[in-house]
Amino acid sequence: MMERKMRSRPAFTAIELIVVLAIFVVAIAITLPFLGKFQQEETLTTVTQDIVQTLRRAQNKSMNGERGVAWGVALQEGAYIQFAGPSYSSGRIVRLDEKHTLQKTFTLYGPPEILFAKRTGYVGTEAVITLQGPERGLSNITVNAEGGISYESL
Repeated sequence: MMERKMRSRPAFTAIELIVVLAIFVVAIAITLPFLGKFQQEETLTTVTQDIVQTLRRAQNKSMNGERGVAWGVALQEGAYIQFAGPSYSSGRIVRLDEKHTLQKTFTLYGPPEILFAKRTGYVGTEAVITLQGPERGLSNITVNAEGGISYESL
């Protein structure tokens, strides 16, 4: 009878695989807190930019004389609303409201409404909106008297 010789093949031992797996677990455990913080900062930036875009749309509609009325943005607990009319509380055209609901982890601080003048887009006096996000992240949105809109993360 012929005997077969078994050749040994190179392979990883169980100890080597466990060590590599442990290194991966440690690397993931180190990066997860940073990933969570990065995601929260990105969400805050995205919500801030959405509010800025809503303000700019309202301003453009006022400057273009859309529907023959002034446009503005009202701030409420948990939401901001683009509206058409002399004021959010009275005289607005309700069917044109564009409501944006915030996640529960966000809070808006600022004037109850920002109204842009027809044709000029001015607001009269400077307004500052502060958006507080999770983990105490903050953004300030400033609308100056001439209607210039800017924002910064704090």
